Amino acid sequence: MSQSEFLTQAEFARRQGWARSYVTELKRAGRLVMDADGKRVDLTASLALIRQTASPDKAAVAARHAEERGESRGESRPDDGEQDADPGKPEYQAARARREEANAGLA
Repeated sequence: MSQSEFLTQAEFARRQGWARSYVTELKRAGRLVMDADGKRVDLTASLALIRQTASPDKAAVAARHAEERGESRGESRPDDGEQDADPGKPEYQAARARREEANAGLA
């Protein structure tokens, strides 16, 4: 049996190529194996736990969410004219003017 390698959370994040905030999120979710002090991450045990608790099928989750939105793969949603704020549309310009007027009033 090999001895465990313990790293700080920052070292663990760097080694995996992840953001430190993601490692903190994993710790809060109980997906990291820490040493007795709770300050260092057990590298091999943590990676095994992360794999074990990973979402089993990300594609199935994405498909379910698309279905809930009324979309299916390969098909686009019908354009109802209210999708995104288009800077060329008059509604956008009017809203922007109201916002700038409100900000000027606050200043």
